[in-house]
Amino acid sequence: MRNFELAVDQLIEKIEPEGYEFNDSARSLATIALHDVELRYGENSEHPLPRHNAEHGLDVAGRAIELTNLLYDFIPEKYQDNIYELVILIGVSHDWEQLLAAGLNERASADYLISLIEKSGDKEINNEWFKTRAENGIMSTEYEIDDKGVINQLNLGRGKPELGDEPDPLEFIIGFADINGLAMEDEDFMSEELVRLFFEESIKKGEEPSEERLEKLVDYQEAFIRSQLNDYRIKSYIAHYFSHLEPAEEGENNPVYDEMYKAFNPTIRRIYDKAQWLRKTPGVIKGVEDTIHRMDVLGLSDKLGKIIKHGQ
Repeated sequence: MRNFELAVDQLIEKIEPEGYEFNDSARSLATIALHDVELRYGENSEHPLPRHNAEHGLDVAGRAIELTNLLYDFIPEKYQDNIYELVILIGVSHDWEQLLAAGLNERASADYLISLIEKSGDKEINNEWFKTRAENGIMSTEYEIDDKGVINQLNLGRGKPELGDEPDPLEFIIGFADINGLAMEDEDFMSEELVRLFFEESIKKGEEPSEERLEKLVDYQEAFIRSQLNDYRIKSYIAHYFSHLEPAEEGENNPVYDEMYKAFNPTIRRIYDKAQWLRKTPGVIKGVEDTIHRMDVLGLSDKLGKIIKHGQ
């Protein structure tokens, strides 16, 4: 089993604002959450999941830290407090429950994290402000996929009166980091993420994995990535969560949008080109049945990566 205590320390090392002091209790709780998720869905668990496991939690937490670093100066001061404790705790625990249904999974995961926080007895994090933000952050990851492969995040952009009139950017950061691994990671991430999602969907739906099903998933991924290139909702979410930065002049962009576009759009375009090539050349996904039947994540990821690299 991976050294999760070390993994959490490596996440904390990514925090950029100078002088930020990370709460020791939150560090311990993040380690506990990773162990719990691994016991529930790791390779040797009763319900192993190729994607929604402890590694995914670490990935989401890492991306949320990256996005928080990028946007930190744009976040209202009251929401900067403990934001890195929140993004790490939410990232590693937001998929603690995966065996119920959309909405119920997020609700149970939020309840789990809040129970951990309450057991800590640490008043810096065991307070209603912190727990409400943690709950809202996890609930922001609830989504549904429409018949065109577009992911709709159901709780983003909704008012949270318990936090006051000013929306919490934490929700946007977590929601974006959860579903936008392809935009935020390097290009080698694409094949492994696709394969893990493919095998996990087969497990959850009780379907036999096959080359045909993999081709269908590629079609959905191409549609999803295309939507990320021209997603009007990103601008509307930014306008909601960073309304204090909305430009007065028509035709100008919110600076948050400009920063994110500069940071992530080049990767999205490269990934989209690869996904589009895969969709238009379905015959290339052949000769991988052996790795599919073995549910060999790394083997199939390697083969798919080589197909993409040498085919384009």
